[in-house]
Amino acid sequence: SSQLDIAHDKFREMPFNKNIQNVQFINSFSSIPKYVDLCIISATADLKLTVLKNFLSNCETENMVFEKVVFQNPDDFRKAQEIFSSHNIQAWVNCNRRLSSGYIQLKKLFTTKQKISFEVKGGKWGMASNAILYIDLFAFFTELYDYDLDISGLDRIIHESKQEGFVDFTGTLKGSFSDDNMFHLISENNKDINVSVTISTQDTSATIEENKGLVRLTKNNEQLD
Repeated sequence: SSQLDIAHDKFREMPFNKNIQNVQFINSFSSIPKYVDLCIISATADLKLTVLKNFLSNCETENMVFEKVVFQNPDDFRKAQEIFSSHNIQAWVNCNRRLSSGYIQLKKLFTTKQKISFEVKGGKWGMASNAILYIDLFAFFTELYDYDLDISGLDRIIHESKQEGFVDFTGTLKGSFSDDNMFHLISENNKDINVSVTISTQDTSATIEENKGLVRLTKNNEQLD
């Protein structure tokens, strides 16, 4: 089926929402209204810049959201930034874990005065495309945005991605923020391992199993309710 059919089917699977007054499914840029309040671009990374240009040649907006991975090379980012500036567009990347009420509450338990370590561990969770979601989450907790990556722990085998024409990685991706807060992203070559996120300081630790909605908290080696 076409992407348009998939979008149609996904919409029909959604619970009823009285706030949605009208939905149009279209397959050409020329059919888009001349102005929209918000544009969300979820094309693959190799096509996003082209989609951005084609959209703005037919329509205007002041707000755009991009699904990750945004682009595949620095030059595309530079070109996109020039487009945003010339069209007065505010743009964001959809890293939405920092908006989760659960993570917002957890952040209150971890002060930025203490060094924080992070670990994400699971089986084949799409590290190549999803790592940015967790790195952004860690940036949210530390309130830091400069970090270095160490790729020496990645497996030498490159895997095919679920997206045709793209690749994925397994192994360990290490990183450190500017004040030595550390993170480890571990993707095992085994689909049967559920993903868990562990955030810890010297005296507090939280382990989150997102797919189960479970959080285990410990403070001074005692489990909290």
